[in-house]
Amino acid sequence: MNKNVALLYESLSKGDYEIFKKLCAPAFIDYSATQSPFKSSDSTTHSYKTYNEMFPDLNIKVNSITIDGKRALVETTTTGTNTGKVLGFLPPSGKKVIINNIDVITFDAGGKILSRLSTNPNEIFRQIGYSAVINSNTLLVLGIYNNFMKRNIVGVLDACDENIAWDVRDNPFIKDPIIFKGKSGVTKFFEQVASSGQVIKFEPVKYFADGDDVLLLLDTIFKPTGSTQNMESEYAHRFTFKDDKLINFKQYTTKPRIANWQIPN
Repeated sequence: MNKNVALLYESLSKGDYEIFKKLCAPAFIDYSATQSPFKSSDSTTHSYKTYNEMFPDLNIKVNSITIDGKRALVETTTTGTNTGKVLGFLPPSGKKVIINNIDVITFDAGGKILSRLSTNPNEIFRQIGYSAVINSNTLLVLGIYNNFMKRNIVGVLDACDENIAWDVRDNPFIKDPIIFKGKSGVTKFFEQVASSGQVIKFEPVKYFADGDDVLLLLDTIFKPTGSTQNMESEYAHRFTFKDDKLINFKQYTTKPRIANWQIPN
């Protein structure tokens, strides 16, 4: 069992997910990567790939392994430098992390790894200055933005309460800068966005979270329909959730200005 545990952490450091999956039981559950457990090694590897992208030099050193029947306590030290985008969206902090942790590993009757639980799962975000992502509502916001960037408006609507209030009175580009009500109103908003121009840049730069509220700062560039110029501005988005559904959205916008920006090569 010691050998399998050591190989598990070596595979995670190297990003060798095929070895990782071979070591895990079909019913493997990971309680370490996010606030909600991942059920199966396949779903877990997606999360770990995100961590390896955030920290290309990620290294997990196993300090000790203590076996007790079908359970192991594993002391580790994780190091790395955050040079990749955080969760695929936020700019890297450039900060180095040193995280001491104890994991609890369980095994099935055949010696396959059945589960993994971390006692310090959020320290990695605290050390790079992104404590807001520890809030479960921040993860919901990330999902909303991910769907928006993929033009998956149905996915955005799925995150909304039936009585959502979508306040875009500060939006300078759409036809009707009003408070759109309900999912049908939000659908109309996105239709107006699509007809009013093209989103060139939509880059979250900072998150703040407190309870049911999440505030996000973004840098944006928008090309209005019929214009030859790109317009840039800074947005602040405030999200309020209740029972894991978005009940209120409000946008604040700086005065748009001509963008001195080119698409990166």
